Order: sequence, then C-alpha cells, then structure tokens
Amino acid sequence: MKTKRHLGMICVTLITLSVISCGTNPGSIDEINSYINDPDNGLTHKVSQGTTEARLTYRPSDFFLIQETKEASSREESDRIKQKYRDLDYFLLDLSVNDQSALYTSGSSYSRFSTNLNTLSYKLNDFAYIITSGGETIKVLDSIFPRTYGMSPSVQILFAFKNTGYAKSDWIEFHLDEFGLNTGNLRFRFDMEDINETPKMSS
Repeated sequence: MKTKRHLGMICVTLITLSVISCGTNPGSIDEINSYINDPDNGLTHKVSQGTTEARLTYRPSDFFLIQETKEASSREESDRIKQKYRDLDYFLLDLSVNDQSALYTSGSSYSRFSTNLNTLSYKLNDFAYIITSGGETIKVLDSIFPRTYGMSPSVQILFAFKNTGYAKSDWIEFHLDEFGLNTGNLRFRFDMEDINETPKMSS
C-alpha cells in the first residue's frame, strides 16, 4: 500500500476541514467532522504542558472514504477503495508553543531546526505508537508532516495505524515521545467505545 501518497492527499483535506463550519447531513463529511470535533464525544483530547499545547483528534477511515468514493468511476473501484481503508485509523496532531508552530520555537540554531524538520518529515515512526488496554504496543504505520513554512499557528501531523491490533481493547493510548520540540512525552487516551460510536458514512 502506498500509504505516504494517500496520507499526503488526505492531509490537505484534513487541514481544510479543520477551519470550516460543519453541517449535519447524516453520513457526510460535514456530519462526521462535526461529531469528532465535539469534545463531548471523546474523540478530541488536549494536553497543556507549560507553554506547549497539543491536541490529538481521531479521524476514522470513513472520513476519507466519503471523499474518495465520490470520485470512483465504478462499483468495483469503490469496493477497492473501501478495502484499502477498512483496517486503518488516523490521528491528527496539532502542536503549538505560545500559539506558534512548535517547529519554529524549538531552538534558535539552524542545526536544531534542520534536525527537527528532518525528524518530522521522515523519522516520527520511531517516536509515535499506541499502547492498548491489554499492554500491547502498536507501531505507527505511517505519518506525514505538511510544510507550512511558518504560516500555520501549529505543527500538524497525520498518523496512520492498523486498527486490527486494538479493535477489542477497552481503550488505547497514543504516545508521542519527546524528539526535539521540547514538548515532553505526550499521551492521549481514547475509549474504544467512543471510537466505535463514530458515525459511519452513508452507503
């Protein structure tokens, strides 16, 4: 699976949808986006550590299925797209320091900036993982960091996981260990009941 290419396409959609108002059409992108961004539904968690603020939002694969199946030219292609996403879950992380991108506040030297940029672009798989309620560790399948060149108030990173390793867990905890942005070790816990109750796309 060419996960990096797919992540690149859907990350643009995620960033766009994070700033628009949402409707309530059942089974639509707007309806799912509205649901997962409502803090009462347990799919968005925030952590504050000093001047650092981190927000992690669960993104179901159906969120992307809606967009891609609209462009499918046949039922067979639509079924292929559904199969591609069936066992995937996504998490969108926003990192800011003093309301600025954590990348641009992590150090004054070019060497430090270059190292952090390289880690964000290519090495986050070494620092991000999920721990299940049963104690299993689920490695991240892939991640993508879109460059915004300081124009965004936060660093945004999209992570993809195979959900088959934690489907029967009571909860999962997303971990991102410190790697150079001075955020500390970040932890976000999600109840699987909340994840499983996320609206599904309409057929």
